[in-house]
Formats: sequence, structure tokens, C-alpha cells
Amino acid sequence: MYCTAIADLAALGRRLPDYLRVTCTDRTVLVDVPEAEFRIRITPAGSEKVAKFFAIFREDAPAGGTWWSEWTATLPPGAPAAEVSEALAAHITRQRRLFTRLLLEAAPVSGPGR
Repeated sequence: MYCTAIADLAALGRRLPDYLRVTCTDRTVLVDVPEAEFRIRITPAGSEKVAKFFAIFREDAPAGGTWWSEWTATLPPGAPAAEVSEALAAHITRQRRLFTRLLLEAAPVSGPGR
């Protein structure tokens, strides 16, 4: 498969210690973590490869919401699969941290009169 030739899925899983699943189909890497699902479509663009990320984040609360995110990144040209996996993991980790921070900032403030 194309994506296994581009990304080392085992290395990607090692960089995301709480991952639930890392698989690929054709040109798409699928990564599931407790609070989100990531779909990463990898396509050639000249000498480079482009990764288009689609993420679905779920709030872990009784009335939890769902948020979607999408972004594109250029992968290191000619990089070995382990380096590509490192770049993918870095993008996923940044977005997970951002989502966590945004949830904390949006959390209702408790106190007198609330």
C-alpha cells in the first residue's frame, strides 16, 4: 500500500502512546486516540508529499460536543518512513494539545452566583 511505503505505522503508534488504532488504506493513514479520530490523506506534489489532515474531536462529557478540524502540511521531501511518521505524530500531538487547551478555556467558571 502507498501509505505504508511512506509512513512507518509502528513508529507512529510509538509516538502516540495512548493510540487506539493506527491503520492505512491506500493513501490515507487512520489514527484513533481516546478523544479524536485523524484521517491523513498523503498525496505526491512534485518532489514533495502533502498530508491533508481531517480531525474529529469529541468532548468527554455527558453533553459532549464534537469539533472538526482540517489542515494541510508538507512532509519532508525524500524523508524515510520513520521521519514522516515523526512529522505526522508532531502534527497530531499539537492539535490534541490545542483541543485540550481550548476545552479548558471554554469550561464554565464555577463559583458564587453561578
